Amino acid sequence: MEKQEIILQRCEAFLDENNIGHSRSEEGGKCIGIEMEQWTDGGVDMIHLIDGRDRDMDDPDWWKDELESIYEAFDVDEEIDIHRQDEKYRSAFTHRRSVEDFEGYEKWLKGISEQAKAFN
Repeated sequence: MEKQEIILQRCEAFLDENNIGHSRSEEGGKCIGIEMEQWTDGGVDMIHLIDGRDRDMDDPDWWKDELESIYEAFDVDEEIDIHRQDEKYRSAFTHRRSVEDFEGYEKWLKGISEQAKAFN
């Protein structure tokens, strides 16, 4: 089995262990990463690509570094702005509820990123 496949399987094992939905993402018939899906406490579906396109996918820690980048790039205000464009979301979430929900999700992302660093 090739090195990249073993590393992808480790990432998938980590996601499985943490009850995070996932599927491989391909471009041109080649795996470019893993799409992960998680729900906020308020029920908002969040999807992130653990993107290997700009990473050395032979590095066993590339996906851990990418999870950290996802956490670092997450912007609560931006997420609220995006989601509040949807009428259904606006009717279900007050501004305060949106802030609490996405701040909780941001905290979850940080925790997952930290757990990944310790995952062997």
